[in-house]
Amino acid sequence: LEVSRDNGAFMSEIMFMCSDIGKNIMVALKAVDHVGLSNTCMMVVLVQDKLEPMITCPDDITVLCSDDIKQLSKTGAASGMDNCQMKSVTYVDNKFLNQCKEGYLNRQWTAEDIYGNKSYCLQVITQVDTTPIKIVWPANFSSTECGVDVSPANVGQPVITGNDCENLFVSYTDKLFMNSYPACYRVERCWEVKNWCTYNANLDPNPGHWKGVQYI
Repeated sequence: LEVSRDNGAFMSEIMFMCSDIGKNIMVALKAVDHVGLSNTCMMVVLVQDKLEPMITCPDDITVLCSDDIKQLSKTGAASGMDNCQMKSVTYVDNKFLNQCKEGYLNRQWTAEDIYGNKSYCLQVITQVDTTPIKIVWPANFSSTECGVDVSPANVGQPVITGNDCENLFVSYTDKLFMNSYPACYRVERCWEVKNWCTYNANLDPNPGHWKGVQYI
């Protein structure tokens, strides 16, 4: 059995190229018996690409919560290879992160060729916070002026470091003591800092709750 295409010479096999995809190719088949008698038939072959691209995923990775996970230079990028021609390599993120960007996300990569064939792979990106909160409470304040401004802007407020990803809420309540001889009055200012990402009123100690007292 021999075959030819495009009215070419008969041979044991013919090749179809990427440039043939989508075209109708005229193919001839010839059968020859042991005494040399032959017969030929014609057919039309529609060439299609059914092969999916090859895709290589980047390794799973752990990054800081403050990192920009859209920077592929940091998280890595998938690559694709096709028998004919690639169209694109894209991704979609399915996020499991809290409001402080801690947790993980599943990044599904898709490699697609120009004929719509697709391959998929999954990369897991974990985001962590490695900088614990540190709080310096404002120093006690005293003045010889009875009408002095005792607002936080004047007498101090907490200095917080390590809050790169936290969702912090800072508040205070004042207890006023008018009978504080020899002072005109005394204020006991109770400061509170809450990290809404870890705050849990049912836990003791509460991992997202800090208190400090300032005497004025």
